[in-house]
Amino acid sequence: MASAIQLFLKSIIRLVVASGIGFALLYFLQLFADTFFDVNNRRLIANILLAITSGLMYVITAYILNLYVTLLTTDHKKDAEKKLNGSSVFLQGLILIVIGAGSTLISGNYFISPREKYLVIAHKGVSYPNAVPNSLIALKRTIATHPDYIEIDIQPTKDGVYVLTHNTKIKTVSGETLDISKTNWSTLKTKKVTEDGHQFYLTSFSKYIDLANNKKQKLLVELKLNQTITDEQLKQFVAKYGKQMKENKSEIQSMNQNVIKRIYQYTSLTTGLLSPVKNTVDGNKISKFYAIEYSKVDAHLSSQIRQHNKDLYSWTVNDKLDVETAYMIGVNGVITDKPRETRTILENISEKLTYRRAFISMILNQQSDI
Repeated sequence: MASAIQLFLKSIIRLVVASGIGFALLYFLQLFADTFFDVNNRRLIANILLAITSGLMYVITAYILNLYVTLLTTDHKKDAEKKLNGSSVFLQGLILIVIGAGSTLISGNYFISPREKYLVIAHKGVSYPNAVPNSLIALKRTIATHPDYIEIDIQPTKDGVYVLTHNTKIKTVSGETLDISKTNWSTLKTKKVTEDGHQFYLTSFSKYIDLANNKKQKLLVELKLNQTITDEQLKQFVAKYGKQMKENKSEIQSMNQNVIKRIYQYTSLTTGLLSPVKNTVDGNKISKFYAIEYSKVDAHLSSQIRQHNKDLYSWTVNDKLDVETAYMIGVNGVITDKPRETRTILENISEKLTYRRAFISMILNQQSDI
């Protein structure tokens, strides 16, 4: 038993060292390509190295499993070493690398040419992660960072006034819990809300968009509505806010695809589907953009959306590596809590595309369910 454990540990240490050297070599190959090749060849090399690395991941996993099984099924150290050093190891590794390359292509974990233009979208109307979301308090400061759009969440009160809030229920500083859809605006506007350590009053959509229009700031408006909303209520929404939203050049998104289909009949505003998962992409005129959660975005999905001449927004992207990687897999709208920093990152990366950092990000954070 002691001999088997020693062999296992020794083999794992060798594997870690060899893997580290292998990944470092791949990184420096990409660094060389980024330094001396043109952008198209940089991207080609990055995709080849991604395929190889995916295969190596399979090799490492298979090696560890094989090591474990071998030690269980042999009685002597020499027998185990003989099995582990067999001539079939090379062939198995080669097969697994080919499988890894195929997996990379099928899963969409590769780079494509970026969009010509990109949009920076301030998530929940904030300019830094700990700001008060969906509030007038944060609006002026966020406008000062010059996002292309400010994304906000709105939903109706009992009497049909739309207010900014992500949650369907709010908690007041006095300890009350109020359901937005079951409470009149006359009551809600007097209640101080507590959320994530912040205390503030809810803002009406009309007041918020008035200030945004005054500052010439466009909005990406998420309609948080359920299936029970009627066509008449949707007409009332457009009648009440449509003029302000047209002046603002607002875009509308919702996770409720049925709502998007119905409201599309009553407005000429750009509408799109918001989704935490991958969705079927087609050429319909209803969803002119797709806003997809970042971990579900890959190059294959991005290419499909681009083929239909639609935009792809990804949320919520705050880390520098993620911003760079999103750009390199074809995302053209980054929804972020850090609009100023994100703008700087995108400006820098668009001037000179280098793939070594995004290559590491793609390996460490696979952008696919496959």
